[in-house]
Amino acid sequence: MSAISMMGRSLLGIHSNRDRHNDPLARLRFAIETMPGSRKYQFTPSTRLEVLNELYSAFWGPYSDLFLPQSSGPLSGLLSEAQKAASGYGTGDDTPIPGKPCGRIFKKGDSCYRYHVDHNVTFYIAVQPGGVCDCGEQEAWKVPMSCRAHPPYEPAGQGGQKPPSRSQAIVDQWAIRHRATVPHELRDYMGRTVAYALDFVLDTLDFSPSELSLPPTEADLKKISTADPLGNDLFAIIVWNDEKHSFDECISHIRDSVGCTWEEAAEFTNKIDGEGRAVVEVSSDIPKLLGAAKQISSIEMGVTLRRAYDVFREQVSAVIIEWLMDLTQCRILNDCITLREVIAAETYAPRKKDSSSLTSNQEATKNKRIIPAPDSGRRIDVESYPFKSKRFMPVFSDLRYICTNRTIQELIAHNHDYIVQFIPVCQLFMGINSNKRAATSHVEYETESWISVFNVTLSLSRVVKVYGEAFQYASANNLVYAIIAVLHAILSTCTLSNDQLDKNKYSLIMFHSIPFGENDYSTIQFDVLSQWVSFHHSLHWLLAELFKHVHLLTEEKLQDIGFKSLREVILRNASERAILTVVDFPLRVVTMVAQIRTGLWVRNGFAIRGQLLHYRDFMLRELCYDQDLYILQSALVILDPNVVLVSILDRFQLVEWFSGEVAHATYDGTQLFSMVEEFLYVIITCVSESANAHRLTPLQVVRREIIHGLALGPCSFTELCKRVAERIVDDANLDKALSMVAKYRAPVGTSDFGVYELQDELFEEVNPFFFHYTRNRREEAEGILKARLTKATGNATPVVVPKSMGVTDGPFVDLPLIFHSDVLMQIIFFAIRNVFVHTEAAGSIAASGDAILDQVLHLTMLGLVEQPARFIPLCLGLVFEREEMALVDILCKLEYNDVYKAFKPKVQWCLDEMAKMHPAEVAQRRTPPATQDPSIDAAEQKKRAAKARQAMIMQQFAAAQKSFLDQYEDEDDEDDEDGEGTATPPEKVEPLGPCIVCQEELDATQPFGILGFIQPSRVIKRIPQEPRWEVFKRDLECPQSLDRPILAPSPPDGPQLPPHEEVAPFGVTPSEETRFGLHGSVCGHLMHVECFSVYNASIEQRHLQQPTRNHPEVVERKEFLCPLCKSLGNIVIPVTPKPHHSTSNESMTLSEWMRKSKIEFLTADQEPAVNALQLQYSGEFVFWAAEDTPFPPPPPTKTETEDGLYHMTETIDNIIRPLSAQTDHLREREEPPVGSRGHGLYLPDDFVGYTVSCAEIAQRGVGEEGKTVADTVNESTVMRLIRGLVTCLATRAELELPGRRDGGHRALEQAILRRILPGGIRDHDLPTTRPFLLRDPLGILLEVAAVNPEILGHVTALMYYASLVRTTIALVDFLAQTVIDEQLDTIYPIHQDLFGDSISTFVLSVCRHSKELEQNAENILRVFGEGVFERMLYAHTLPFLRAALLVNRAILPPRNGSAPDPSLPEYHRLLHLLNIPPLSDISSPSHEGLRVALASWCSHFGQNYGGTGTIILDYPDVHRLARIPRILDEIFMQNAEALICQRCETIPVDPAICLICGTVCCHQSHCCVDEDDRRQGECNMHTRECGGAVGVFFLVKRCMVLYLYAGSGSFTQPPYLDVHGEFDYMMRRGRRQYLHMPRFEDVRKTWLNHGIPTFTARKLDASIDSGGWDSV
Repeated sequence: MSAISMMGRSLLGIHSNRDRHNDPLARLRFAIETMPGSRKYQFTPSTRLEVLNELYSAFWGPYSDLFLPQSSGPLSGLLSEAQKAASGYGTGDDTPIPGKPCGRIFKKGDSCYRYHVDHNVTFYIAVQPGGVCDCGEQEAWKVPMSCRAHPPYEPAGQGGQKPPSRSQAIVDQWAIRHRATVPHELRDYMGRTVAYALDFVLDTLDFSPSELSLPPTEADLKKISTADPLGNDLFAIIVWNDEKHSFDECISHIRDSVGCTWEEAAEFTNKIDGEGRAVVEVSSDIPKLLGAAKQISSIEMGVTLRRAYDVFREQVSAVIIEWLMDLTQCRILNDCITLREVIAAETYAPRKKDSSSLTSNQEATKNKRIIPAPDSGRRIDVESYPFKSKRFMPVFSDLRYICTNRTIQELIAHNHDYIVQFIPVCQLFMGINSNKRAATSHVEYETESWISVFNVTLSLSRVVKVYGEAFQYASANNLVYAIIAVLHAILSTCTLSNDQLDKNKYSLIMFHSIPFGENDYSTIQFDVLSQWVSFHHSLHWLLAELFKHVHLLTEEKLQDIGFKSLREVILRNASERAILTVVDFPLRVVTMVAQIRTGLWVRNGFAIRGQLLHYRDFMLRELCYDQDLYILQSALVILDPNVVLVSILDRFQLVEWFSGEVAHATYDGTQLFSMVEEFLYVIITCVSESANAHRLTPLQVVRREIIHGLALGPCSFTELCKRVAERIVDDANLDKALSMVAKYRAPVGTSDFGVYELQDELFEEVNPFFFHYTRNRREEAEGILKARLTKATGNATPVVVPKSMGVTDGPFVDLPLIFHSDVLMQIIFFAIRNVFVHTEAAGSIAASGDAILDQVLHLTMLGLVEQPARFIPLCLGLVFEREEMALVDILCKLEYNDVYKAFKPKVQWCLDEMAKMHPAEVAQRRTPPATQDPSIDAAEQKKRAAKARQAMIMQQFAAAQKSFLDQYEDEDDEDDEDGEGTATPPEKVEPLGPCIVCQEELDATQPFGILGFIQPSRVIKRIPQEPRWEVFKRDLECPQSLDRPILAPSPPDGPQLPPHEEVAPFGVTPSEETRFGLHGSVCGHLMHVECFSVYNASIEQRHLQQPTRNHPEVVERKEFLCPLCKSLGNIVIPVTPKPHHSTSNESMTLSEWMRKSKIEFLTADQEPAVNALQLQYSGEFVFWAAEDTPFPPPPPTKTETEDGLYHMTETIDNIIRPLSAQTDHLREREEPPVGSRGHGLYLPDDFVGYTVSCAEIAQRGVGEEGKTVADTVNESTVMRLIRGLVTCLATRAELELPGRRDGGHRALEQAILRRILPGGIRDHDLPTTRPFLLRDPLGILLEVAAVNPEILGHVTALMYYASLVRTTIALVDFLAQTVIDEQLDTIYPIHQDLFGDSISTFVLSVCRHSKELEQNAENILRVFGEGVFERMLYAHTLPFLRAALLVNRAILPPRNGSAPDPSLPEYHRLLHLLNIPPLSDISSPSHEGLRVALASWCSHFGQNYGGTGTIILDYPDVHRLARIPRILDEIFMQNAEALICQRCETIPVDPAICLICGTVCCHQSHCCVDEDDRRQGECNMHTRECGGAVGVFFLVKRCMVLYLYAGSGSFTQPPYLDVHGEFDYMMRRGRRQYLHMPRFEDVRKTWLNHGIPTFTARKLDASIDSGGWDSV
């Protein structure tokens, strides 16, 4: 062993120094205690390593070789890291050990799961570190989890023996396989070192501040207690982390306050964010430090100023805690149990004298720890800091968690000591924070101490419930003992036998006699309106919880222990007066609640209202208020019901009212009726609520709550949660109960949510008087039940009959005997009678009168259902002398009174039930009045006369109206006859509607346009220049028809990497694979040009008036919002009417037109003016370039329409020109130098053509049978937009050639055709001219549409063939570079009717003019086959046909002819509609001209072929967003490494996935910000690189979508929904999220339709803020 020791010493280099102490612990203590001074109070990374090395040296002494191999070298960090780095050392066998739990400590950002019964899983992201994984922890699971990684311990051969404990099982397993022999000396070293480390941390934290506050003066600063034995006056400023200040704000403020550099302040800020705090300044200049600290705190940043010695010790303590945590993950050889045992043993052991540090602060410790009160009579000061600081919360939550374990519950139930010890804890909080009604004046100062008290109550009541539930495992004897113990504790408190209650507020219990009916009752004398009452009676809640175990309080169970009933149990141990005392305190609370709801406590302010809401309506309803009601219900079976009822009447101060007195000394009319209503609610609840009497299981309780929640109508899950009790929402049985009782309708549309509906048969279980219903909900539920009964029975006035409680066992069997009570009968009688009296006096029934009658009739019906044999004789025989009437008499009076007609069905039902037992007597009293009141007949006659007069007036008015219309119709007919034959009817003009500003009708008298918006775009995807196998396969899978619905493919189970491909896991489309252009859109609303100018001026004025607002539009970018639909715009586009007449060129064939056109331009003279406007090398016109010289104004003889057209074209130019200048680096087009004519974006290609292509792309995968792509787009937006943009192109051309009758269109047409038709370019010009095939066919098509729409049809056919040739060349280049990664199935040609029998002939004829191209073509056809090439050619030329149809449909009138067969593929139908001959017919003699044109194009291109990449094709399939997982949390489980930011190479705290390209970005993170503009983070930076001006991001941990546009943005709903069909912002609810394809498709459509700018603008317009869009 000595050799090993020497080897360990040499490895670590820490034992060779002879001057150091021989005891490792003494060396550690000396090093730690002297380190602050030796390090000059500066804690650096090297200090951390020194502390760790000292700890490890003391921890393992000379046994380091048991932890690390001899060759590992000195430690440079944590031991666990070194053990992992040492291959094969200390890792051992990782085979799962039965019985060993996971124990992993969660870190911030970890994904955490909670598994409940029935596979219910909740998921959340840890917002802070802490908590341990319970996987494998057998005591944490009610049902075995069966985890493969952590199997349970199942010892073999146990037989009937008791299995060992879990910890013993783990030890046994490891002893067999992995337990190491640890020398006693090493164990001693480890134990003493851990003990010292723990004591050092505790001693250090004793001096730590409890609050982030600064001492006001230097003297106060020096008085702060310190651990420094020398008391050095060296102090440090510490800045603490918060969630209120941004990085930049923190950096700038620290820099200005401390005087450091920006880099140093940034380093401090990063440390504050990462570690929670940072030391920003250490100095002995106290005035300077105080000034800097106060300046930092001036913006509410957390800052403390303390001695540097104490701060240094805290930093050492942080390293010690890190070291202890790391030790739990380390091993001795292959043994990881021993280290945990040592740490656990020292953690629970008392502090050792020889291990304590040099300093301690007993006084500080006393103020920080929760110390139990020395006696149960000590009262709590609710205003004290420990109470307000919520330090008690973990104690209660941990206690509740422990007590939910069945083993612990059995201990509580069978050991009397536990209930005896728990009673003083509850007694401590009895009667705290009492309230007294402010009767005469308002409370001047409303304290908020009630909030802290209710926080305690919430925590304590949960513990009380769990503690009481433990007695379900008790015997009857143990339960009775607990009940009596709690009862005596309550009495000792309520009778002031101890000092728990404040004797200045509470007085001794006094009784007085109450006469009611014919008897006197002795009740407690107390006035809630004038005496102190507290909401908080935890012992009563515990007693109520004990009373709920009715299965142990049955007559049979109680007889076994010498009692007959619960009544005997209680009254044998306490007198009736004592029980009334116990009951009176909950009764006071119930009364106070009723009075507050009535408005009798309004002068107490909002504080009392807040207490009421929390106690009765929110979190504490079931834990507190329902317990109070249950105590009253229990009292009815323990005491004489008459005494209990009179006690309730006395406390509500309603004894006189129910004795016949209508007036009240304190309550006014409204308050009186409200108090009666509240009183009757309490009585109905006490006599009918049966959940506790039946001892419903938790599942049954949840089921009942859901039934009554859904009875109010179908609703979403969130709405249902609002309808049920708050505790039910967190109950593990919720989902199971919901599936049992409800029908679920899943969301279909993008704005739908999942809806739950109660199953029809379960409406039978609905009780309208369910005690958790409010009055409104009660009436709503009763209305729904009546409607269902009417539908089922046909009875127009059905009655909802209450059901019997049906209790057959337990103490509540006798509860229905309350209906034998004379007191209850008097209550029912006078409730009805007093409503009668009030109605007769007021002339109408009060609102509360309706509710009272409804309640009292329900109470009557309950009596008739529960105890008809005794209740009915009371109804008939108990006559009240004051009225000389019985209940049956007043019911008969109620039955035939029309004022109470709404209650007639219930009254009739009651009388019919009474008649079943006493038919003659009831019939005698039930005789209806023989004659009606004459006054009623007179009133009825008045009503009839009024109706007759009204009918006569309406008849006269109708006749006069008819006469007026007939007269003026005759005049119109005469005008028509006079004008007949004098003028021809004008051509029918499509009505355009009014201007949305001035509301005048739009016509030719004033220029007008449609509001539009131009934005930069990178939506169009392209085929990559470096081919990938996945791109090739994607092309082969393109559908044959894009105008049919295409279901989006199901997303993968997780973001998986494609095989053999190095691409990002979310399906990245790099920005290099997109095409830049300008996109135009319109909202469809029209406006006069003059009105547009006025409207823009008003926008500028608004910006001046609201300078701090973040406006939805930017006036510098000429932006505005449509006044009607709030769409974002920046231009006005001319509205061109849709053509209705056919053109003359339709009669010509394509060849005839080509021949005619060629003759015309060959015989015509070339115009130098036109040639000067055309770029000779490309054929593009300079005036259609965005940055060309400003076009000249129209001539002076312009009309108003021409002037308006000019101004609209000018608005477009004002937008396009700067956009073109800013995006010069994004263009690949060869263009003249800057400043020359023709420089900039080429509008037919990069603007109009790009817009048409985007419209076509947006419609891919959309459509229906019998419709084409042109039928699915919106005529008022897309088609008007295309016509308007083509008109703008024509206007720009006309302004360049002024003075011509045709606007120069004929000359421009011939210039275009010279580039297209063979022979148009002279041979000597060919070398300097770019091949025609390098031009975009769609752009040429739009040029023709602008100069001569009549030839558009023929040019469309030519451009189709140009597209075929271009695509063929591009595919040859693409496939020549494609590497085959897998075997392909043979693909045979199927489109011979389109491309001919042999597509090889066409391909080779296209490529034969270039040897390289021809050779590549031959190889491709041999390797891939004709079928592959044909399929790809089909896919890549179909988009052009779709775009060409949009242009033709927008520009040309509808063609005559038969419609194509809708069953044909889209390609066939488009060729038919566009009248284009297929390639298979090109060999026909009639297409000789076409063949010549193709040969000319191919020859010119082949001679100038410059290699691959010359022509780049657009992506032909449906454009999709990035791939995201089907279940959101799978991204954290299996693919966490996918969430790596490529910029900072870390996993973001708040990751954002770009849905356009799939790149992961850091959202709102300081690590990735724009150095030029630090206000913008990585999402904005990435947007500029990826989407141009727009960005679409999915915020993973926030579960929401982020839209960005040009510095603004907005959040929107995520594409994920939970199992209830709802989205979960920030994942607060913790339910698993599943991808909802309709919502994901909606995000895709918003992106494809370029709707993001409008979406964000509308969001900003809806709110006025001054803090930026991200504050909205």
